Amino acid sequence: MAEIFESPWLVAGVAFVLGLFVGWLAWGGPWRDKSGRDDRGVDAARKVSLGAPAGSEGDLGAVLTEIEKAKALLDGADDVDAAMGEELDRLDQAVKRANGRLKLILKSADRAKDAD
Repeated sequence: MAEIFESPWLVAGVAFVLGLFVGWLAWGGPWRDKSGRDDRGVDAARKVSLGAPAGSEGDLGAVLTEIEKAKALLDGADDVDAAMGEELDRLDQAVKRANGRLKLILKSADRAKDAD
């Protein structure tokens, strides 16, 4: 009998059975009904009435309102992107002009150096 209690297989077996029990409890255990569904917390998606009109105060109306708000934000993002693109184009043109002026200054400095 002492050999059984000293065996590593006993520890592994007990850990396996304890893991099964804890998993069973975590997945609902005795609270689950016979169909396998967990009715303790009803998902919000189950409450959505698909027959509700677009302007209703139900869950579907709230979802549609949020979608409209998201579309408005996306349209605003396009405007911001266009403004950012215009600003970057102006900045690019300014850098090109500055580069051209720098090249003219360097050429004139080389000519002045050669003239001496």
